[in-house]
Amino acid sequence: MLLVSYFFTQMELESQVLQSTFMAFGGSMATSLLAVAFFTQNVVIAFYVCLNIFLVVGVLAGFLLYWMEYQFGVVEAIGATIFVGLSVDYCLHLAHAYNEANLKTSLKKMQRTLIVIGPSIMGGAVTTIAGTAFLLPCRMILFQKLGWTLFANSIVSVFFTFTFLTPLFIILGPTGTTGTLFCFPCLRRFAPDENHPSRRHGGGGLHDAAAFPDSPRAMDEEAPNIPETILEEEDVTPYSGVAPLPTSSEHPTDAMEAVESRRSSLSSDIQQSETL
Repeated sequence: MLLVSYFFTQMELESQVLQSTFMAFGGSMATSLLAVAFFTQNVVIAFYVCLNIFLVVGVLAGFLLYWMEYQFGVVEAIGATIFVGLSVDYCLHLAHAYNEANLKTSLKKMQRTLIVIGPSIMGGAVTTIAGTAFLLPCRMILFQKLGWTLFANSIVSVFFTFTFLTPLFIILGPTGTTGTLFCFPCLRRFAPDENHPSRRHGGGGLHDAAAFPDSPRAMDEEAPNIPETILEEEDVTPYSGVAPLPTSSEHPTDAMEAVESRRSSLSSDIQQSETL
């Protein structure tokens, strides 16, 4: 039986844990890169998102190991892998909204992104931070570490999303077909149709009338386009017993003829009633 000093065993254990942590972290980053590139269909956006995640994990690791003085162990090794999934939430929402904004310049795309998804990201961050705050005063070390980890992760993630990723998209954000993956046959069926009504005027699919045909906006868009002069002529108090003026969705000339015909019929009915 070979006897080995405890320090050599501990050194080998820490070396294996550290090596496994780097391998798991690299696998998580590679998986995130492929997933974001596949679903956004843009390799530039996927690279920016993974760069943001890498910076968030680096700052978070420095905060926990240096500021909080945590010793690198099994919990920290598992947390380094989980940090990737926890950090991708806010930046991925921002990147997806930026990709869906069908505008010409990166500045306009980011302005629309912040208007559409910005409040939701801030709301999600606030609720997560408030929920993890209850774990901070726990007496159990495991819950306390978990609370500080989630608390710091939410703050650092949302901070980098708005202070790093947002300016990065404004300065170097892809526009048009830059970085797209539509050249691959397996991704062509996922390519957005630029001629679809939901993509016009910078629209996103879930925020337009085409996606919700029963919405007030959709009803307004489907209303007949009748000139204001015709609408003014239609504003005539009908004679009792006479059907109201019809609303025509045909050509404006046909609608005007229908109004004139109904108006003449109404005048003749009024004259006959006065004669009687």
